[in-house]
Amino acid sequence: MPDQTVHGTVIIDANEPIKARNVTLQVVGQAHTHWKCKHMSTYYNPETKTTEVNRGIVKESESHPARGIETYMDNKFVLWDGSDKKMLPAGIHKLNFVFPLPHTCPPSYEGEFGYIRYYCKAKIDRPWQFDKTVIAGFTVLPHFDLNTIPHAANPRASIPKYGYVPGESIDIQMDFLNESSRKIDCIDVKLIEYTIYTGKCDYTSHRARKEHDRTVNQIKHHSKIQAKTSGSEILSLKVPPIVPSFHNCSIIQVDYILKVNVDAHGFMNNTMSFNLPILIGTYPIIPRAIESPAYPMAPPDYVAPPQSTVPPEAIFGPPPSYAICKFGQGTVALYDKDAKNAENFGFAPRYLYYNSGIANSYPALPELSASTQL
Repeated sequence: MPDQTVHGTVIIDANEPIKARNVTLQVVGQAHTHWKCKHMSTYYNPETKTTEVNRGIVKESESHPARGIETYMDNKFVLWDGSDKKMLPAGIHKLNFVFPLPHTCPPSYEGEFGYIRYYCKAKIDRPWQFDKTVIAGFTVLPHFDLNTIPHAANPRASIPKYGYVPGESIDIQMDFLNESSRKIDCIDVKLIEYTIYTGKCDYTSHRARKEHDRTVNQIKHHSKIQAKTSGSEILSLKVPPIVPSFHNCSIIQVDYILKVNVDAHGFMNNTMSFNLPILIGTYPIIPRAIESPAYPMAPPDYVAPPQSTVPPEAIFGPPPSYAICKFGQGTVALYDKDAKNAENFGFAPRYLYYNSGIANSYPALPELSASTQL
């Protein structure tokens, strides 16, 4: 978690003495985006000057890399200094280290066109030989308290609230008054992760943007509501281990949408659909009485994700559990000069996950006062 202190140990098992200048540890936290952006290029080719129309002017689509980098930490420590002998004795060496995490760190994330990664890189600097390098990743997960977000606990249309944590189920209730001559065939519900990547095009140097979505979870339900009848359908969609909604990274932003499609029988393109914004946090909404406003307020079409907050120890305690991200290891290559020669790198983030029923059993949050610090 940001602002926490990380303790660790580098273990070297040397079967024989190793010639080495030193053993170093580099701690890196970095966001990186990378994709191909397309541009139309125009140039003159006399060989194509065959008509009055083109006059030798050729237009072609070209692809150029677009990339973005944002660094949160990049610190290097010397864990062992060979001094004059430059010889690491045989045996098992345990080299301890400690470092703080910046309070501005966004969560670890693995996407289709970028990542936010935190890792330690241990290196044995060997003269006249290839250095021995090992990279190990770790998860950083800011605390996103859904109780601090206006509207997150308010009901809307077919769902009881906006905000959820991994492990909770989104219960969708739909009431139908089917006055048509067609029965309702299928109800398709998807929880979608919507990501915006930004960077700079290598060719034009302009700011580039890439949007991408992927399905987090999905449920299809065959409805029994016939023509000229009414009825209700209730579906439940589990939230798997996923990154919380976040906007505190300048080149990667993640939001979530609940997409509902209702298909009628017998006609093509006869689908009714609607989208609902969903917030994913790390601390669940605590049930409490919600005062009705004096004047009805329209529900928002978009809900901004929470800012990182510090969990009060008295109410948070040990986390319920951690689970490997729904999407597993990232596929974007690590942007590090030592990545090709490193061993043991392959990391999937682990996110907070609430077992069934736990999310609703946490105590109510204390009232905030001027002296309370988050």
